[in-house]
Amino acid sequence: MLSATSSTTATRLDFIEYIYEKQPDVIVNTHFLSVEIVAGLRRRRLLHTPQVTIVTDYDAHAFWANFPTETFFVGQEGAVFNLTHINHHIQKGSVIVSGIPTVPAFTRVPPKAECVKRLGLRGDVGPIVLITASGAKYNARPSIFTLYEEALSVEVPLEVVVITGRQKDLREELEKIPVPKHHAVKLKGFTQVMHEYMQAADIIVTKPGGLTTAESLAMGLVIAIVNPYPGQEMRNTDTLLEEGVAIKCNDLYLLGHKLEVLVKDKERLARMQAKSRALGRPDAVFKICDFIAAGSYGYIDYSKERYVNGGASPPGGQ
Repeated sequence: MLSATSSTTATRLDFIEYIYEKQPDVIVNTHFLSVEIVAGLRRRRLLHTPQVTIVTDYDAHAFWANFPTETFFVGQEGAVFNLTHINHHIQKGSVIVSGIPTVPAFTRVPPKAECVKRLGLRGDVGPIVLITASGAKYNARPSIFTLYEEALSVEVPLEVVVITGRQKDLREELEKIPVPKHHAVKLKGFTQVMHEYMQAADIIVTKPGGLTTAESLAMGLVIAIVNPYPGQEMRNTDTLLEEGVAIKCNDLYLLGHKLEVLVKDKERLARMQAKSRALGRPDAVFKICDFIAAGSYGYIDYSKERYVNGGASPPGGQ
């Protein structure tokens, strides 16, 4: 089995040479560029290896919809309609709603109370708000400063956890910001137990990338969406809002107000958490791997006349 994440890590020729050298039994794609390359080779009868594609966002755009692809795994029902509408060769039966896979650690997370204790959190202050978004600039400084200050502006007691990764200088600057007495704060750098922080939290403040979203849903978190990129992250945002598991801050200075309204309504917060956990698929990785290991994806013979003479083809099905 060859796992293809992105053809941008090497030239297309290097990627193609690698496929021919390794001669895999199946190619598993988690990036749309490799899907396009493999499907293109197969349409030209230059490759005969089956491929399986795991769509890593909750909406599937046209670059994912390449044929022949034996099986697609998607995060939600809407993506089935995306793929089959964009490319008429893709049949609904070949698209499986599995959820987006996360690392196996998300299936073995200790209970919330145990995670709170292990991480040195208090757990008795108020809702735990986990802040992970820090990349974009806001008012000429990293946005995480504004997000942190907005969380601290909430009048209802909160326990605020900020993950800064390997940015030690960022964490040191955040430590200089005064913390109101009614809040508790933990500033954490790089961690290998992000799943435990997510399990401990009630709300996560983050960008809505596909994998982060899948991890958040697996842990039943309400998602406060900030700084979504145009395109896929905006589409992920639409899905989360439609499902009632997220709030969106169109500007960062709105975060404090939106958190205040949310945490004051305990019933609403609990409903959103329950919906989030119901949408989560922490076992998706095992179901997908079992399916692939069993060879259940089959094989599409693109040389058959119904594909060769099937009329005009949409993108990815030429």
